[in-house]
Amino acid sequence: MYAEPDVIKDDQNAPEALRRDAELWRALVNKSGRLRFMGSAGFDQLGHPRPGKPLHFCMEFWDIFPPHPDLGSENELSREILTSFARALVERAALTPKE
Repeated sequence: MYAEPDVIKDDQNAPEALRRDAELWRALVNKSGRLRFMGSAGFDQLGHPRPGKPLHFCMEFWDIFPPHPDLGSENELSREILTSFARALVERAALTPKE
């Protein structure tokens, strides 16, 4: 269950739908035990989208993962790529004419 951006504008339950969306996003980004970035196209080395390029990435998501030394930095890069991808989708959608 998630809120469709164009639907929630007139929905009386919009605050609840937005709360659920935020809860799902935060769980995915912050509660995953490990986010393992596996490769991409269209991003720079810091995980930011290159303007005008198609974006693609592969990532593993683990609910539980035993601690290891590189886990923090690995998760941070993966979060940055995931968040940059979502942000680019929002920005590109805003530039796309509605039918």
